[in-house]
Amino acid sequence: MTRRASQNEIARRLGIAPSSVNRWQTGDPKPESVRAFAIEYGRPVPEAFVAAGFMQPEDVEEAPTPGPVPPASLSVEEAVERIWGLTALPEETRRALILDLMEREARGESEAS
Repeated sequence: MTRRASQNEIARRLGIAPSSVNRWQTGDPKPESVRAFAIEYGRPVPEAFVAAGFMQPEDVEEAPTPGPVPPASLSVEEAVERIWGLTALPEETRRALILDLMEREARGESEAS
C-alpha cells in the first residue's frame, strides 16, 4: 500500500508523529490515524479498518444498509443513522466512518455524482 515508504515518510505525509506509525506496527493504531492513512494512500477506509483490526472482512462484505433501499438513494442523515446503528462495530469505528462520509459529502464525492 505504501510502496515500502519508511515510518518517517508515512508520518510526514499524514502529519503525525513517527511514533504513531510505530504504534500501528505493534498493533495499537488509533481509528483517526488509520482513516487518515487510507485517505492519503487512496485506499477505502473500511479496508484500512479491516487491516488494522477494527472491523472484520465480513463486516465490509455485508450490505451496510438493511432493507431494500439502495445506498445511493439515502440522504447523508439517513446514512449516518444507519452507520450509527451498526452496533457490532466499535463506537470509534462508527464515528470515523461517519466522519469520512461527511467529508466526502462536503467535497461532493457521492455515489450519485
